[in-house]
Amino acid sequence: YTIDESLLKKQLREYQISSRLLSKEDLIAINDLSVIYSIDAITIASFVKDAIIDNQFSLKKFKDLIHDYYKVDSSKLTEVFYKQPSAYKTQGNDPLALHMQYLDSLTPYELLKEKQGGKEPVLHDLKIVETLMSQLSLNPSVVNVLIEYVLGKNNGRLSKNYCEAIAGTLARKKINTAMDAYSMLMQSNQENISEVKAQDTIESSVKDDEIESLFQELKEYTRD
Repeated sequence: YTIDESLLKKQLREYQISSRLLSKEDLIAINDLSVIYSIDAITIASFVKDAIIDNQFSLKKFKDLIHDYYKVDSSKLTEVFYKQPSAYKTQGNDPLALHMQYLDSLTPYELLKEKQGGKEPVLHDLKIVETLMSQLSLNPSVVNVLIEYVLGKNNGRLSKNYCEAIAGTLARKKINTAMDAYSMLMQSNQENISEVKAQDTIESSVKDDEIESLFQELKEYTRD
């Protein structure tokens, strides 16, 4: 995804601002921030307008405006700040159960913040999680398992379509606990690996030890 640059420049003309005030580096920074915070071109144009100081674009001012917008907009979210209901919390004291209890103890917002190294989660990720929780009624720790899984499989990024596909399955199967969510995802991984093994007997393209290594890697996706 990239910002609609033509729409951005059109909107700037409406503000009687020349796009020539923006360098190539400025446009790259504007695009990156609009993607990170999921802000449309028209809204971004208004921030660019307000960041013009003495007929020059101030990237620092622009970033401050984006940050202020983020704080206001994220305050509208509610679901991401809920914790797992007591009735669905994990029992047990083995390592896996303890990790599930850790996920029970955090809101999705707190988990995302931890994954960001203590920094505020990006609005893009929060909106994805908010939608999953509000529209599919997934419990918080179920979403936490999903977050860890998707981040692990998708190079540290939450993909909206990927999250929605998994969340839809969790909702249809009425998964309410972190442990059940973990078990479902691991079962799905094992089924996928079994399909690869079946293909291997036909094409002899993948060795058994390579598949076992892949399975071990998949098991790590829900660990920090």
